[in-house]
Amino acid sequence: MAPYADDPRVIAVEVKNEFQPSDAAAVTWVRQVIPAIRGTAPAMPLTLSVDGGTGAAGMTSIRSQLATTPLDYYDFHFYGASERSLAEIRRAQNAVAPDLVVIGETGVSTHSGTEGEQGAYLARVFRAAGEAGVGSVAPWTLNDFSPGAIPPNSAVSTMPAQYKFGLFHTDTSPKIGASVVDDAWTTGTTSNSILNLGFEAAAIDSPWRNYQPAAGTAVITTESPRTGARSARFTGTTRNGSNLPSLLTSPVTPVQGGQAWHAEAYARGVAATGITEIALSWFDINGTWIGQNTSNRLPTGNTGWTRLSVDATAPAGAASVQLHLKCGDNTGTVYYDDVAIS
Repeated sequence: MAPYADDPRVIAVEVKNEFQPSDAAAVTWVRQVIPAIRGTAPAMPLTLSVDGGTGAAGMTSIRSQLATTPLDYYDFHFYGASERSLAEIRRAQNAVAPDLVVIGETGVSTHSGTEGEQGAYLARVFRAAGEAGVGSVAPWTLNDFSPGAIPPNSAVSTMPAQYKFGLFHTDTSPKIGASVVDDAWTTGTTSNSILNLGFEAAAIDSPWRNYQPAAGTAVITTESPRTGARSARFTGTTRNGSNLPSLLTSPVTPVQGGQAWHAEAYARGVAATGITEIALSWFDINGTWIGQNTSNRLPTGNTGWTRLSVDATAPAGAASVQLHLKCGDNTGTVYYDDVAIS
C-alpha cells in the first residue's frame, strides 16, 4: 500500500471483496489488516463489500464485529430485483446508518435476458440510488468476458451467464446498457424511453416479458400499429387458473407507498373474446404479491383502438409494481400499442 498512499488515482481500498461476516477466521484477519493499512495509508478510505445474498443483514453484522476497527463506508453489491431497488438500498442504508453506502456492483446478464432488460435494470437502479441519495453506482462490468477469460479454478467460470454482464460485447460494440450508464453518469438522468412503451424497438432491445407464456404469448408485429410501425399482438390465448397471460414490465421510477400511479394502453380487437385489460400489480420488499388494480376492459368482437386506463395509489407496503397488458380466453386477436405509466 505504501506506494499508493497518496496516489490521486486511488480513491479508496476495498479490503476484501464480498466479505463473509459469518466466517470467524475472516473477521479475525480483517481486524488485523485494517489497522495495518491505516498505519501505512492513514488518509485512505477503507471499505468491505457484501454480496447480494448477504445483503443488509451482512452489513449490520460487519459493522458490529468491526466496532473497534471501523470502516469509512460500506460497499453494497446489488443484484436483486431492480424494481425493488429503492427499498433494498434503503434497507442497506439503515443497516449501517449514519455511515455512507455506495453500490460497488450491480447489473444483470444478457445471457438469458435481452439487452433491453439489462438497460431497464440499470436505469431503475440508478434512479433508485439517486432517490436514496447514493452518489456512486458502479455496474458490473464494462466488457463481456471471452471464452476462457475467467480462470478455470473459479466457480463462476462454468456459469455461462457470468460471461455476459458487460455493457459492451467482446467485439467492443455497445449494448443498450452502455447508453443508460453514460446518461446516468454524465447527466444524472435515466429516461423512460428504455421501457419501449410503443413497441418500436427490436425484440433484443425490449425489456417486456411474457407472463404465463403457456397460456399465450404476445408477439411484436407490423400488422396493425396505432402509431409508429409496430404493436404487440395476442392471438388464441387461454389462462392458467385465475391468471391470464400478459406482457409485463416495471417502471423506471421507484415505487413508494402512498404514491399516485397512472397507467394506460390502447387495445384493438379482431373477433376478440375473453378478457383484455391492463393491471398494476403490487409487491412488497420480499417480492410477495399484495394486490392489483385493473382497468376498464376492451369490449369483445371487432373494436377500434380503445383506451384502457387505471389509476391507483400504491399500498403502504408496496416496494414495486408491474404493469401487465392482459389478454386471456381469447379465440380471436388483440393488439396493444402506445403504453404509458407514471
